[in-house]
Amino acid sequence: MSEAKRLVESLQADLRSLSNEAKKKHNSVKDASEAAMVKVRNITDGATESNLISRLRQASNELLHPFVMGCASKNPRLVQISLAGVQRLVQHRAVETNVVPAIVQELWSLMEAECEELRVLQTLSLIVSTDHLVSGPSLAKCLVMCFRLNFAKDPIVINTASASVRQLIDLVFERIVKEDGLNANGNGQSQTQPEAAKTSAPPRLPPATLKPAAADGYMLFRDLCLLLNAEQPSWLIGIQEMTRTLGLELLESVLSGYPSIFANHQEFVFLLKEQVCPLVIKLFSPNLKYLQVASQHPHSRQTADAPSSDRQQDRPYFPIAMRLLRVVCVLITRFYDLLVTECEIFLTLILKFMESDKLPWQRGLALETLHRITAKPDLLRSFCISYDLKPHSAKVLQSIVSGLAGFVQASFLKPESHNQSSKEDDGSDGNGQAIGQPGFLYRGIWIPLCFISAQGSPKTLLLELLDKHEPPLLSDGYCLSLAYGGMVDACQSLYQAIENEGAAAYKSELSQALFNSSHSSILATLSLLLDASIDESITETLLKCLSTLVGLSCRLDQPGARDATLGALCKASLPPNYLVRVLGAHSGSSPVDSPRSGKIDAFESDATAGHPNQVVAVGTACPTPALSSQLLSAPVMLTSKNLQSTRSLIATAQINGPQLNESWHLVLASVQHLVWILGMKPSPSGGFRTGGESGDATTVLTTAVMADVPVMASMLNKLFDMTAELDEVGLHHVIAALCKLSSESMRVAQNQREPSFFPVAKLLQTGWANLKRLPVFWKPLTAHLIEVSSVSFAKLREWGATALTMLVRQALVENIDLDEVKRQQMVLAPLFDVCEIEFADVRQKQIDCLMQIIQSRGQQLKPELWPTVITIVGSVVSGQFSFDEALIKQSYQAVNLMVTDFLETLSLRCVQMLVETDAKFGVQQKELNISLSAVGQLVSLLYIDD
Repeated sequence: MSEAKRLVESLQADLRSLSNEAKKKHNSVKDASEAAMVKVRNITDGATESNLISRLRQASNELLHPFVMGCASKNPRLVQISLAGVQRLVQHRAVETNVVPAIVQELWSLMEAECEELRVLQTLSLIVSTDHLVSGPSLAKCLVMCFRLNFAKDPIVINTASASVRQLIDLVFERIVKEDGLNANGNGQSQTQPEAAKTSAPPRLPPATLKPAAADGYMLFRDLCLLLNAEQPSWLIGIQEMTRTLGLELLESVLSGYPSIFANHQEFVFLLKEQVCPLVIKLFSPNLKYLQVASQHPHSRQTADAPSSDRQQDRPYFPIAMRLLRVVCVLITRFYDLLVTECEIFLTLILKFMESDKLPWQRGLALETLHRITAKPDLLRSFCISYDLKPHSAKVLQSIVSGLAGFVQASFLKPESHNQSSKEDDGSDGNGQAIGQPGFLYRGIWIPLCFISAQGSPKTLLLELLDKHEPPLLSDGYCLSLAYGGMVDACQSLYQAIENEGAAAYKSELSQALFNSSHSSILATLSLLLDASIDESITETLLKCLSTLVGLSCRLDQPGARDATLGALCKASLPPNYLVRVLGAHSGSSPVDSPRSGKIDAFESDATAGHPNQVVAVGTACPTPALSSQLLSAPVMLTSKNLQSTRSLIATAQINGPQLNESWHLVLASVQHLVWILGMKPSPSGGFRTGGESGDATTVLTTAVMADVPVMASMLNKLFDMTAELDEVGLHHVIAALCKLSSESMRVAQNQREPSFFPVAKLLQTGWANLKRLPVFWKPLTAHLIEVSSVSFAKLREWGATALTMLVRQALVENIDLDEVKRQQMVLAPLFDVCEIEFADVRQKQIDCLMQIIQSRGQQLKPELWPTVITIVGSVVSGQFSFDEALIKQSYQAVNLMVTDFLETLSLRCVQMLVETDAKFGVQQKELNISLSAVGQLVSLLYIDD
């Protein structure tokens, strides 16, 4: 059976039922019903399936007449049947537009009589949802009925009316979207002229430039604003007042659901500027008087969304404030480009909600709103363009980030609530911390982290409580959790905003302004939170943010910011106060920290006292020239968080190595001190040994850290191997940093204290990794190693000589794109300079190295190098220093090797030098056997054939 035939049968059944019910007391309704049945039969007889609906529509005035009379009777049964018939005709689009006002009027009468309110709401929804069946004043009347039934006696009717209001308003604005699609120009924009926004329309008429659907939406939106402002509507006639909670919800629904309407119609933008924004600013006032709103239903009880009469009138009201901030969030995130000036005011007001004199739920709402805003990189970029970049404008982006930073600092200085008592039976420790609960502990103040989603961001709570009239009791740490999430998002958004600038991002004025407006506050907050963090996942998130800041500061060429951020990472990698007391650095310190005076007898600081982070190693401080003997013997402890931070520091240095420049010293100094505390002793092969080279028992490692030591060693090796990828400037910075650390070790050794061998070992590894570009670094690196080889401390001297000779041997083997004579001269030059050193152990390594070169590479040595080789050997017996028999024997072996294996390849000048050197060995008086051998060899040299 076709749809049209089903409609006819159902319609006849409705008319028959109406006639039967009306025959006793409502004869007029009965007669009208029977006439309508005859009309239906006549239409059906002469119609085909294709035109049956259209013929019914043409006769809709007559067909609807009995149903309208049935509604007018107010008899419940007749009304039920009549509304069912009306709904059927409307649903099948069998109603002419000119008939609708009569239907709407009867529905209005039923509403006022409180008759069949649910069916009235159903009918209204059908009428409005069917094409453009109703518009203008009739549409307004339909909306007014839904609003007024929202104040009925029956809770079911109230809930249905509330849903109907939202549905009908959505339908109104969906019509505009469809209308815009039908009437769009080539760019997909409506034809509205921008001049329409310059003047307001007459109070009861929409602008003439708007098409019908847009005109209805304009009038509806304007009246919503008027009602929210406690003014009389001009289109929704019949509503005197409306609850602000409902009004703000509807306003937010329109703004968030239909932003394209405001983009396409300047008239709606005009309403945004002239109605919505002033209203929002007015409602932000903390002393706003909330009026009680009477019911719109004629006989219903008095209801209101405002506080009761005994409530202080100037007390902030949660339902209003929460919905207001939802509206503000939509205005800022969706309409910022249209409301640049207004958004500046909104953001300032949001920040005022975070002030210390505000209630906790007010601060929570503001933080939830800021969290949504800071998560949008494009929005932060727009803020910077519109405000921070302009010379005489408010620094809005800077204010947002500094506001979050200030809140975090205040949370630790003056927390809202925290438990400092210990209870054995509540599963908490001495700081009130629940066992295993993530959070922050700072100077004895424990603040938990709560409401964390799978993505790592705090879940919003307050902005979603649309069904609550009172704010919930916020759990400890909720607001700090929001501030933490907002700051993490701000850091990531800052990175995205700069990256989105494209290839020229790191040179643009905008990128610099974005960074300068936010970096210092983000760094101070991240550093403080990192100090206080006791959870591995929180720490990891904060370390990633700091690493991101390092990368940005390097790419934006911000050395001050780079050093400060790296300082924060270094500070976290070492025990409390270690960076300041031992290295003398102040970078990355928390703004909450204050200088401490008095005797320093330990490395533990007030800020982190009692931290539950697992202690994984106990050792001593790495000696530095300025380190007092008191601190030198004091034990220092490393926690799992220190090691976690160190891994992040090394990874950050590896990623940003080419731009670290002078910061290499701080990074490498921190790593040097950490490996010392861990007892990781470098070996010439490039690895590390634990426990000291001579059974040093000053370091105690737990089993928890034993697996981390090889990982740390591997990361450090990769870091120095990576120097091969640096440019010449970057490589020189690494070498300069290592040389500076090595110089400090040399000064420590002057006091006969064992220094750190880390710098020399890593100079060797760095030189080894960069032998392909020997001319770039060879002179400064070998000059420093010669200096190290000259110190009086034997072990350090041995390290310097070992590193130098290993590099010389390998440099001669390495295939380098350089003239061979120049290469050999460059490589052997530092070996020649060692002749100025008086220490026999160093000279022994020198001669050992020379012997290996002669034995393995003698045939490849260029003639120009042999005088240098001979001079080096002869310097043992002809220089200003006197050496023992062992070194003389070792040196003479080199002379003997040259005479026996290379004499025929030497030039006459070299032979002469060799003879003179042999003679010097013959006259030396330290080793008689060597003298005799040298004299005998001189005799054999006399018989050399010219």
